[in-house]
Amino acid sequence: MHFIRPIWLFMLIPAILYLVWVIYSYRQNNPWKRICDPHLLPALLQSSPYKSINLFNITLFLFFTISIFALAGPSWKKAKLPIYRDVSSIMLVLDLSTAMQSIDLQPDRLTRAKLKIRDLINSARNTQMGLVVFTEEAFVASPLSQDANTLNALLDELYPQMMPVSGVDIGKGLAQGLILLKQAAVGSSNLLLITSSEPTAYSFSVAKSISTSGNHLNILGMFESNPGTQATISKLQELATVGGGSFSLFSPDSTDIQKILSSNNTKQFMKDQKIENAYLWQDAGPWFCLLLIPFALIVLREKVRHDKKL
Repeated sequence: MHFIRPIWLFMLIPAILYLVWVIYSYRQNNPWKRICDPHLLPALLQSSPYKSINLFNITLFLFFTISIFALAGPSWKKAKLPIYRDVSSIMLVLDLSTAMQSIDLQPDRLTRAKLKIRDLINSARNTQMGLVVFTEEAFVASPLSQDANTLNALLDELYPQMMPVSGVDIGKGLAQGLILLKQAAVGSSNLLLITSSEPTAYSFSVAKSISTSGNHLNILGMFESNPGTQATISKLQELATVGGGSFSLFSPDSTDIQKILSSNNTKQFMKDQKIENAYLWQDAGPWFCLLLIPFALIVLREKVRHDKKL
């Protein structure tokens, strides 16, 4: 047996001091004890109101003591609990075309995109993430995993010059991301497209497939809003709508990342098979409270009697 909240046991100190005071007061309030032998007192004295008061105080002490034990959370039994872990997933689809080297975002769009991915990793540590990079063709950089260190290390090596082909096709990147999600069999998940390019007709076809498969497409546009980018913004917004997600424009602070996380409506939980047994101590304090009922009745009865005699 142990106590879940043992700090409450310190309240026994004032309770014990109260009992000592009651005993001391009872002895001081009977003047016959000073002049008569103790063995003669029962024959000489009638029942005193002090006896009733003493019963009241002792009962009150027991009431407080049981209450303190109940608040301390006595426990002697464990209950088995299933453990669930978050299996939410985000497949990152990163544009590595030469357009991502534009310096309208300092130092360039790609560098800021990598920083945004790191912010996302730090803000969603329990979320599985994978990474697909694309130009005119798409390539798997990392399958779905909760290993944030591996994903962070990969980001430092990603540049347009490493890609075997140039050009850009958003649809190819989205299609590869959807394939990885289906292979992982994680159920409903999110794809996050990070790009500064305009979508093609094929992109809208893949976005429709993403939506019908129960997944969601969110898009982060890596450029500033100005007259020259309004057409791209409109098309990306339309693409996100077709994909069942939302479009966010790059912001210097974390507003865009928070918007993406808030739109992540595919949180899933599954039982963690790695942890076979988990236990929680059952609090027996409420059962101790049932013991308070007779003591409370005695206290009320003695209080009424004392008030009537006064």
